[in-house]
Amino acid sequence: MQLFLSSDFNIRSLRKKPKSMAQKLKDLRDRLRAHNLTKIGRALEEFVPATLFEKHRPKTARRRIFSTENTFWGFFLQVLQEDSSCQSIVHQFRISASQKSTDVSASTSAYCQARKRLPSALLSSVFEHTAKIKGMKHPLVKRRVICADGTGLLASDTVENQDVWPQQANQREGCAFPQLRLCALFNLHTGIALDYRLGNKRSHELPLLREQEASFKKNDIFIGDKGFICFYDQARLLERGVDSIVALAKRKPVPDNKADKRFGKDDILITIPKFTSATARSRYPQDRWDELPKAIQMRQIKVSFSVPGYRSTQIYLLTTLLDDIAYPANVIAELYRQRWGVELYFRDLKTTLGMEFLKSKTPDMVEKEIQMFFIVFNIIRHLMEEGKTASGSDILAFKSCVQTVIAYCNDESFSSSLTPIKHKRLLLREISKCCLFQRPERIEPRCVKRRPKPFKLMMKPRSELKREMLAKYA
Repeated sequence: MQLFLSSDFNIRSLRKKPKSMAQKLKDLRDRLRAHNLTKIGRALEEFVPATLFEKHRPKTARRRIFSTENTFWGFFLQVLQEDSSCQSIVHQFRISASQKSTDVSASTSAYCQARKRLPSALLSSVFEHTAKIKGMKHPLVKRRVICADGTGLLASDTVENQDVWPQQANQREGCAFPQLRLCALFNLHTGIALDYRLGNKRSHELPLLREQEASFKKNDIFIGDKGFICFYDQARLLERGVDSIVALAKRKPVPDNKADKRFGKDDILITIPKFTSATARSRYPQDRWDELPKAIQMRQIKVSFSVPGYRSTQIYLLTTLLDDIAYPANVIAELYRQRWGVELYFRDLKTTLGMEFLKSKTPDMVEKEIQMFFIVFNIIRHLMEEGKTASGSDILAFKSCVQTVIAYCNDESFSSSLTPIKHKRLLLREISKCCLFQRPERIEPRCVKRRPKPFKLMMKPRSELKREMLAKYA
């Protein structure tokens, strides 16, 4: 009789060879991949590698339908899709699970509990991974250029959110929403979000920026608007080897006849002394304040323009880039003009993705929701950067790229047998077609045509209004 043995059978011991740790890990990955109910994870595995889930998976966790991977990608789809309700995600899981003969309840309770269990450290690791980019240097100056700006957000009106981010004091309780202040750093060339900090309505952008000093590296260039000009911050950045370009705010521009040196028309070298006001000095740590130099030298550049629709006709820029040969005035002016891109990045986050109003009921979930918004934003920006290389186009449409990712992952012909590299290649082929056609010299009035619905503003709490309605019709 002939004995047929498999290739992994050990003749001497008449049993299979013990599996190595690498083989066991591969089998575990295959089982997890087979249990994964979402398709999007395969296409975007390069940006969110499976090793991050393994690192943050609890050792005693059960294999649930809403596992860490499934919950993460469900949360991801909530941010990506226009219908961001938990119910829509549960329905997608139900349909996907039914194809594998698995029943999933239509209730959102299990999914919402799984979102609460999602480790914040996992989201932080994914965000840090997406913030790492190649080719981050700006082509104009061959250095990394970082722009910063702040914006306001609204959260669900709950007691927990109001305690952390209170509403305006002149609004009645129950008639407004908690107000958040967010300050974020973006790579000017690629649009990738590098870091961010949260505060309440009383938080200024400068203190939030100081909490992100670790995000700056030597030889970076920082660009900020009038809200970011301060001797303390410019001197601190110089100590880290970071140059800055900021717009002059309340300080009067220095006339040409009082300049230390004149580089050219509207381009002079000035000295800015450390301010001596005791009130101003008390805002900063004494040890850090004493370490700062008594004065710093900066270039003052006057930029004049006459573009229809612009609110200003001239602006003064202060920069620590003192080499007028390596960094001409027109290059610095162009960099500051491109700083307007940060407003478009916030528009993509708040309007296109829907971050303007956060639906979570607790501060912990609000912070997780914001983290997921930035993760989705960064992944779309990564795809846009690689898609531009494939198409040869300078600008791709963010909204169109979002729609393409959703359509690709919802395609019924999506093949799970393809490798992540092939998935990405097919996705980039479609992303490269999302070109944004430019209309130069186009101007539009700052007004809206559509009339708002004739509803009154809520000036009383909802419970009080209900009682009045019941009393009226009793």
